[in-house]
Amino acid sequence: MPQREDIRLHCEELNRCNQRGGRLLSLVDLYKAKTMPLELAAFLLFKVSRGDSFVTGAVPGGAGKTTVMCALANAIPEGTPILHAANINGMLDGERGPASCYICHEMSEGGYFGYLWGEELRAYFNLKRYGHILASNLHADTLDQAKLTITKQNKVTEEAFNAVNIYVFITPGITREIKSAWYSPGDGMEHSSVYAAGKFNAGRFIEKKEHAMYMEFIKDCAEKNVVSIEDFRAELLEFRE
Repeated sequence: MPQREDIRLHCEELNRCNQRGGRLLSLVDLYKAKTMPLELAAFLLFKVSRGDSFVTGAVPGGAGKTTVMCALANAIPEGTPILHAANINGMLDGERGPASCYICHEMSEGGYFGYLWGEELRAYFNLKRYGHILASNLHADTLDQAKLTITKQNKVTEEAFNAVNIYVFITPGITREIKSAWYSPGDGMEHSSVYAAGKFNAGRFIEKKEHAMYMEFIKDCAEKNVVSIEDFRAELLEFRE
């Protein structure tokens, strides 16, 4: 059974990303708000719960990048420590430690806590080679824009860029919605579109039975109004047992 103290500490670390106050939203919140369609939410939940890395993007501030990033990070495998990528030395130490989820609060020159750029961002992407999970966001509306920022402006290798499995982009506005999502198995393959123009197309990356199970799980949580990140984390860990 999932331990409440472990869940509390996990969610406490996620809340360190919360710069706007209020409670962090869960994947159930995003599904209920129609920010993320059920098929995509189930696919991302399945992949992240198995250790895939991910980046969320939107050009304007306040579009929901951090919200979606934290909702996904709430699904990382049980027992995976969350570490905040605040400095290069800490990240290099992390190479030799147990598999962890490193959160870069934003790929930006902003100079704030957990913001990375240049040499530090290259070190951050290098962590994937050591089995760590990467979770971050940046100001980009498309995969091409993200690739330009990461590989051209910051000199991250294309191999390291492709090693991050999931890139999700958000349409800003009153009704925030996921605009597109891209996926790579992380073995050097370039990313394939799995969601665009309201259509989900990731069947080749997930078994139908597993996808159906995760869609049913999200619907069940929505019906039971399991929306806080703490309660959703507890339900997910029990579901995964």
